[in-house]
Amino acid sequence: MNPWKRKGNTVVGDIDRHEAAVLRGLVSQIDDILRARAAEAPNDELAQLTGIRTGPSSAPDDPILSRLLPDFHRLDESPTDAEVNSAGALRSLHEPALLDLKTGVAGVVLRTCPENGGRIRLSLEHADAWLSAINDVRLALGTALDVTEDMPEELPADDPRAPHLGVYQWLTWMQESLVHALAGDKP
Repeated sequence: MNPWKRKGNTVVGDIDRHEAAVLRGLVSQIDDILRARAAEAPNDELAQLTGIRTGPSSAPDDPILSRLLPDFHRLDESPTDAEVNSAGALRSLHEPALLDLKTGVAGVVLRTCPENGGRIRLSLEHADAWLSAINDVRLALGTALDVTEDMPEELPADDPRAPHLGVYQWLTWMQESLVHALAGDKP
């Protein structure tokens, strides 16, 4: 992929077939786990009447989902019951909207990234969606790979994370390039 370029109110990029397959596959996986989490929402008759949906009140057990759906309120090491209940209520009220946003941006990428590679033309709104979706994929992949600030740029060949670290770095570059294009920076 070449760096993204801004042309007026459009951001343009070219992606090859392999890159498109990798990106679409990763975004689809994130979309699937987010939709599975949304399906865990309790059936609430009041929500059906009012349209105010609720989600689970407890954080996900899966580390990747926990990274994508962090607590809305950080608890101390020894939280009181009231603090735990408050955090659960915040999650229950806000998580459905967050899931909608995250699955929505994934959908934008899946609709606008050509399956066989090629030219991508994004409105500024769609480019923002791409940034969010790429960030979600990076968060998930970074969690799975246990990426830290002091991790070397290359891992030993026998490290099972080594091939995937290159994908993480490519996504980082893609995201950075898109940020620069949106800001109107010249490459």
